Parts: sequence; structure tokens; C-alpha cells
Amino acid sequence: RPAFANDIPALTRPAEDYAHIFAASEIDTLENKNREIKDQGIAQIQVLTLPSLNGDVIENVSIQYADAWKLGKKGVDKGLLLTIAPNEHKVRIEVGKGLEGDITDLIAGRIIRNTIAPAFRAGNYFDGTMGAVLNIRAKLTHSEDTATDEGKTANYSGERKISIFHIIVFVMFLLFFIAQK
Repeated sequence: RPAFANDIPALTRPAEDYAHIFAASEIDTLENKNREIKDQGIAQIQVLTLPSLNGDVIENVSIQYADAWKLGKKGVDKGLLLTIAPNEHKVRIEVGKGLEGDITDLIAGRIIRNTIAPAFRAGNYFDGTMGAVLNIRAKLTHSEDTATDEGKTANYSGERKISIFHIIVFVMFLLFFIAQK
């Protein structure tokens, strides 16, 4: 990782995979989704993977890259940087000022804990990253049907995990049914 913002390479694509955690087809899919979100005027979402934070904290590194790349249109500042340092097990969602009302620290934290972390622990960086991008888009467009909310785990392959709520409802229904006999 560059030591100074001047050492940060120019932004060339919507997903910069310096840690080499994605297959070429996965990079293409992420980039196409990020371009689609940008072309729709929702936000500029940038994915960044780094092989090392070089002893720095992820917050500082994310801010350096976000400042150097100037994500989002000037004056509107609807840029978002998803920084992943897989070797240090660190992830950060850096949000531009224009998105702070929609992607609060609380929401970003939930997306990291409930979407990214479970997939990454299972060794599936693509599902965690794509799930995060879809959750972010859903929050920005206020359309929860396009992705699971931040309280559930997203799986890009289309599978959905059963939530605690569904289990409780099922058990209550089952107990009610048994009590009726």
C-alpha cells in the first residue's frame, strides 16, 4: 500500500483488486453492477482490495484512497468506497457526505457484520462483496426487495438464509396448531 496519498494509483476501474481475491469473471460482475448503479445516478461505488494495510488502520487507508480518487460528483459527493484487507481481516465502508443520511455508520456496520463477514469467514469474498453492493444499492434506492436488509445475510447465488423471525413464527404456529388438538 502506498505510504502517501500521492503514491495511490489512479482510479482505472470500479473494482481495484490489488489483493487478487476475485476471479476475472467476478471482477467483471462487480464492475458491471457498480457501473449500472453509477449510470442510474444512485452513487459511485468503488471496491478496493489491498494485500496489506502496512501497519496502518483501515479507516486511515480508506480515507486516503477516497480522497485521492475523489469518488462521487463534486458538490454532490455520492461516492462510497468498500475497502477490503483480507490478510488482516479488515473491511471498511467509507461513505461520501452526500450518502451519509442513507448509509449511516450503523447501517454500514450491520452490512459488514451480517453480509460481508459471514461470507468472508466461509472464504467467499465475491458473495460477501456483491451482497454488500446489493444491500447498499437497496438502502440508497429505498427498495428492500432488491437485496436482503442489513439484518440478514445476503448470498448472491440467490439462496436466502432463514432468519430467527421466521423460526419464531413457525414455532408459534406449530404450538398453536398442537394446542388446537
